[in-house]
Amino acid sequence: MGAMKEIYTTIMLEIQEAGYDEDRTEAFIAYLNNDHIPLEAWSEYTDEFEDAYCGKFDSRTDFTNDYIDQTGLLEPSQYKAEHSIETLIRYFDVDYFGRDLMLDHWETDGHYFRSN
Repeated sequence: MGAMKEIYTTIMLEIQEAGYDEDRTEAFIAYLNNDHIPLEAWSEYTDEFEDAYCGKFDSRTDFTNDYIDQTGLLEPSQYKAEHSIETLIRYFDVDYFGRDLMLDHWETDGHYFRSN
């Protein structure tokens, strides 16, 4: 068990030395573990991690609202009939959409990722 902890600590330090802050390092480790990637191979997966990582959020609702904001999903300018989308927004269920969103995403310890 001691050897594993030493490897884990070494890898965490290497990732942080590469410019990742503590939260992002924690997320990177979670990403590697979820895909059963050996921690020692972390440097080969930085691009994949960056593509998959969505951020850290306090709740699925916060993640969903960020997703909606980032994609412009409910921006009236995205649709031809602006008055129609404004009416639709009143009935939009963020929690339900968040449940569906999780079909293509996964979460661990508040870190959200796009599924591969």
